[in-house]
Amino acid sequence: MRTAYVFTSRAIALLVLFQAAVIAFGVFDLAKTVEDDGSIDKSTAEDLVGLSLHGIGAMVLSVLVILLLIFSFFTKVPGAVRWALIVFGVTVLQWVFAIVAFSVPAIGLLHGLNAFAVAATAGIAGRVVSTGGATTPAAAEPAPAA
Repeated sequence: MRTAYVFTSRAIALLVLFQAAVIAFGVFDLAKTVEDDGSIDKSTAEDLVGLSLHGIGAMVLSVLVILLLIFSFFTKVPGAVRWALIVFGVTVLQWVFAIVAFSVPAIGLLHGLNAFAVAATAGIAGRVVSTGGATTPAAAEPAPAA
C-alpha cells in the first residue's frame, strides 16, 4: 500500500501542475477567441479545450485525493492518515474557492494560491510515507555506529 500511496500523492502534485498549465492555456485561448470574434457566449466558452481540461482534471484530482485517503488507512506508516486528511482538506477548500469564485471572481486568487497548498501537501504526504514516517530525509537514515 505504501507504493500506491506514494504514487498517488505524487500524481496529485503533478496533476496540480497540469491544472495550472491547462487553465493558462484556456484563458489565453479565451482572450484570443474574444479578440478574433469580438465576443463570446457560454457555448463558445464550453468549447474551449483548456477550460474543459481543467474541469476534467479537477474531477480526476478529486478521485485521486479520495484514493489517497483510502490508501492511508492501510499503509501503517505514522503520519500517512494525517497527511492524507490534510490533502483532502485543502482539496475541499479548493472546490469551495472554485464554486464561490464564479460569483465573486476575486476569490479565484485564493483558488490559485490554494493550488500550491494542494501540491505541497501531496508532496509532503508522499515524502512522509516514502521515508517511513520521518518528516525529514535525514531522520529516516539510521544513526551511525559508534
